[in-house]
Amino acid sequence: MEDFLGSHFIYTYANGWEYELYVKNEDTIDYLIQSGMVAGRWVKDQKVDLVKLTKGVFKISWTEPTGTAVSLNWMPEEKKMHGIIFFPKWVHEHQMLPLRS
Repeated sequence: MEDFLGSHFIYTYANGWEYELYVKNEDTIDYLIQSGMVAGRWVKDQKVDLVKLTKGVFKISWTEPTGTAVSLNWMPEEKKMHGIIFFPKWVHEHQMLPLRS
């Protein structure tokens, strides 16, 4: 896990939304939403569940106070990430999230 901690990634979902993520330690990340429905949102000190699934494969998951749930699988050696975001119904209806830092 040591070589994954401190990593910095910029990634784009299939729908074109771009994110920037910093792995601060084993249970905390920072991320910036570059584009998409909530572009410009900067989240600091987000508590996460981070596990090493096998050699070179990591999973980061969290649920935000807004009810948004995120799960990302990282394969940094292959420069690949697969992830999903589940937004609560109210986010979809209002197309916005409260800013938090």
